[in-house]
Amino acid sequence: SRVHYAANWNIRPSVATGIATMRLVLAGIAAHTGQHRVMLAGESQGAWVIGEAIADPTLRRVVDRAVLLGHPWLAAHQYLDGRDQGVRVLNNSGDLITIPMSGDPARGLEAMIAVHTLELGQLPLVVRSMIENPRLGMKLIGTVRYAIPGLRNLWKNPHDYADRMAEAVGFLR
Repeated sequence: SRVHYAANWNIRPSVATGIATMRLVLAGIAAHTGQHRVMLAGESQGAWVIGEAIADPTLRRVVDRAVLLGHPWLAAHQYLDGRDQGVRVLNNSGDLITIPMSGDPARGLEAMIAVHTLELGQLPLVVRSMIENPRLGMKLIGTVRYAIPGLRNLWKNPHDYADRMAEAVGFLR
């Protein structure tokens, strides 16, 4: 079943609400004794929400396995080191959401949102983020092609994880 919350491009409050909701769901499961298996999968913002919720050891014990697809670099808790064998991170090469950025992380996130939503008024913010992240700056501008209707289907968006779902399900089994 799904955890319902207002997942949207207003990232900070949306993620906070998602984390609080996921924590409530997991705490509710933990309060019920008996046999249960909890498998979680989240993509992008959903991966961020799951990763932060299961960082609490009490809630982590409730979850048998979790898959984080396109797990954002901005998340406070990362799982790429493999220390938690019950959590698998599936990140696509070239996915800007998953690549650490230098400079102000909040500005980097806002620049990504501005490019994705084609907010032209945010151009100074995007330029500043590009200066802080020269290696990734041009890749950020390259993501515009995924936001423009008519162009977005011409290229595979590295932040699209549809082709990784079978791998995710395989891990959850």
